[in-house]
Amino acid sequence: VHWHPWINRSLTVREAATIQSFPFDFEFKGKKIEDKYLQIANAVPPVFSEVLAKQLLTILNEEK
Repeated sequence: VHWHPWINRSLTVREAATIQSFPFDFEFKGKKIEDKYLQIANAVPPVFSEVLAKQLLTILNEEK
């Protein structure tokens, strides 16, 4: 887990999710907190996914 930049503590699951651009109401599932951190760490950030998908659609539509 990444450390907090100003305070000597780890980031919370919510803080890590916010940095990755997950919506505030997004729920991470898992019995252990490590499961939730792993989901965030392995995810492609939602905002990046949206931008990438739009760009791919633009490229694919230009080829027609």
